[in-house]
Amino acid sequence: MGLRVIGGTDEYAPGERHAAVAPTAGPGEPRRLVVFFTGAAGDERRFVEDEYATLTEALAAAGFPVISAEFGGGYAWGNDLALDRIDRLWRFGVESLGARPDRFLGVGVSKGATALLNYARRTRADVAAVAALIPALDLEAIHDRSAEMASEIETAYGGGAGYAEVATEHNPMAHAEKYRGLPLGCWCSLDDPAIPFEEVREFGRRAKAELRLFGPAGHSIEGLDAGEVVEFFAGVP
Repeated sequence: MGLRVIGGTDEYAPGERHAAVAPTAGPGEPRRLVVFFTGAAGDERRFVEDEYATLTEALAAAGFPVISAEFGGGYAWGNDLALDRIDRLWRFGVESLGARPDRFLGVGVSKGATALLNYARRTRADVAAVAALIPALDLEAIHDRSAEMASEIETAYGGGAGYAEVATEHNPMAHAEKYRGLPLGCWCSLDDPAIPFEEVREFGRRAKAELRLFGPAGHSIEGLDAGEVVEFFAGVP
């Protein structure tokens, strides 16, 4: 891969780790920063690995700087710590990579989409668009479907009582109509065992989001057309 990955630790918040790539080509003027977030532990380099690398290469070749981070361990599931760190990350990324400073573009994968959508709803002025890939959109439904996921989600919110208190507030599906007007694309696989297609379709209908299918890929982005995401971001005013 022809990308130079720049990494760091503890530069904008205690316990953070980040990795970034500068554009490899594209227009002369700065483009907006792409914040690539999976919301999982140890994910700061995942955007340049496995099936994610193709998308990152395509974004960099189109002139977009890309940054990702791991926020000190654990799974975020769109909690307040994740939203605070996303805010710090994109501002740090703009300064580090010389990106256009007005708003950022978000790529949210699975539970990373939960966090980016929660951030976009809370701080709409900072977000130019979101590409949600195999997106976890209904926090409460995911919690109720699986004991394993319930434990993981509750841990992210400080335990069962903490989760119960804020679950609806942190559930993108519960606020789907509030995303209308935000450039938002949802890419999903028809055979995803973790996120039913019907769930993504319902969110897309209510949010008036673009819905794109790929796969069969299960709960991965194998088969995603990276050019579609690049074209989506390039068309955002």
